[in-house]
Amino acid sequence: MKARWLTFSILVTTLFAFAAFPALAQESAEQEVFAPFVSRLKATSEGSRILLTWRDAEDVEGTNLVYRHTEKIQTDNVEQAELVARVPQGTQSYADYPADTRPYFYAVLLEAENGKEYRLFIPFRNITLAGTAAEEIGSPEELAADISGLTATLEGEAVTISYRSTQANRELLLYRSSRPLSRYADLLGAVSYVIEPGLETVTDTPPAGVDYHYAVLDSQLVKLGQADLVAGKNTTSDPVRIPIQEVAREEPASAPIRAVPLPFLSLDTSVFSGEALGPRIAYPDTRELSPATEEAVAEILRGIVDPGPAKMSVVVLEIDQAEAQGGEDYVLKNILRGRLASEEYAAAEQELVDFLSVRRESKLAARANFYLGQARFFQGRYEEALIDFLSAREQFYADADPWVDACFDRLIR
Repeated sequence: MKARWLTFSILVTTLFAFAAFPALAQESAEQEVFAPFVSRLKATSEGSRILLTWRDAEDVEGTNLVYRHTEKIQTDNVEQAELVARVPQGTQSYADYPADTRPYFYAVLLEAENGKEYRLFIPFRNITLAGTAAEEIGSPEELAADISGLTATLEGEAVTISYRSTQANRELLLYRSSRPLSRYADLLGAVSYVIEPGLETVTDTPPAGVDYHYAVLDSQLVKLGQADLVAGKNTTSDPVRIPIQEVAREEPASAPIRAVPLPFLSLDTSVFSGEALGPRIAYPDTRELSPATEEAVAEILRGIVDPGPAKMSVVVLEIDQAEAQGGEDYVLKNILRGRLASEEYAAAEQELVDFLSVRRESKLAARANFYLGQARFFQGRYEEALIDFLSAREQFYADADPWVDACFDRLIR
């Protein structure tokens, strides 16, 4: 009984203090509510790296501190966690390359510009609750295949490409272009093929009469935008051309002319009874509408208001509103923020076509098709734009579907 009375007394005293000093109550509430932290922290294993993504805090400007530990990071063990990176706000991602394949837990804490670190540990917000392990050990450069001795030899009506690779189990990409391949940007306009792991000789059969240059590169390095092109090593120094063969053409023999016309079906008699059918029913002659009828039709049409086609403007997908992560993502977002944002639709179309000429992951290709459709839409080429939007709709249905309707609306007018 005494314990209950003591608890009641403390509660009444606290309420009286907040009522008597409202400023104190407000200050206490603000201190409890103000808690800046990042959100949506996610860790994904991708080969030798663990990719962390999050959404920056909006309350305080500063730097994000990335911690790593073998246990779930909390207040009592954060001092034992390893500070692996200091990431500026606006980046919202970090690629970690652990030295082993043990599962790791992560936390991203905010450090204000005055040096104050907010050590708040909130599940599903700024800490991971499950360990994430790298599938292999090493940086992309260490794991990538080093290609050397690339040669392209003409053999009849085909080109044999030979090279040496230091990693037989890596996926490689073969590039072919009518222009020299000396820098990463040259790959955008080249034709690419996937080479099965373990091969060091492949055969290509391009169209004849054109000079071609070749390159063989590690697939992962290309995706990260870290592939260095070196002539005589992983690109060809000289072009190769398949000569055009002259083919003798024989004049086709003239087809005989049919003397008797093709038969046609006569329905003058009944199929079932064999009786002669009566005269065919003719359509009535056309007649002009009476003035009263014409006025009634005009009155109906006057009540129908055509709102016209829906007005469309450039749409950027949510995934492309964040900062570029480098590699293919960086190239695509440069197109969006350059030609497409400046309404240079013809130039944007050409850059997107070049971008899609390289083999892309399905979701990235769908993103590019979505923007290619917009570039063609605003040039009035609705049939081509419709095909692009249909290609993107499987991955981005909600965003692409209004554009599909807009294309149909303009095509039927």
